[in-house]
Amino acid sequence: MRTIYDDQTGEVIARIASSMSPPLATGQALFDGDVDPESRYVDPTTKEPADKQSFAEHVTTTTGQATISNLPAATQVTCNGASTQVDDGTITISCDIPGAYSVELSNVPRYVDKALAVTIP
Repeated sequence: MRTIYDDQTGEVIARIASSMSPPLATGQALFDGDVDPESRYVDPTTKEPADKQSFAEHVTTTTGQATISNLPAATQVTCNGASTQVDDGTITISCDIPGAYSVELSNVPRYVDKALAVTIP
């Protein structure tokens, strides 16, 4: 098994079951081994597989808003179809209607995606 990955980020692009070297696009590299994109990526510095990390976010809620902190830089946060990148580690989500909201966290390729159910009072 071989793995094609982005040589800048380490994100796994494809896994192939062939001993032949496939043609690579600009910005792609080949790792001679299998890298499961659900739990690993290829570290662009060492060019070796590395385990993805889990988010260690902290959620606090007050009337009409939820604050999610302790996010790594470049985390994509999606709520109700709206997505934004968080670079300073914290995002506050405000709403007029109290209730449960689905919030997705993504930081490709170094973190395992996570879905949160956030209840805003």
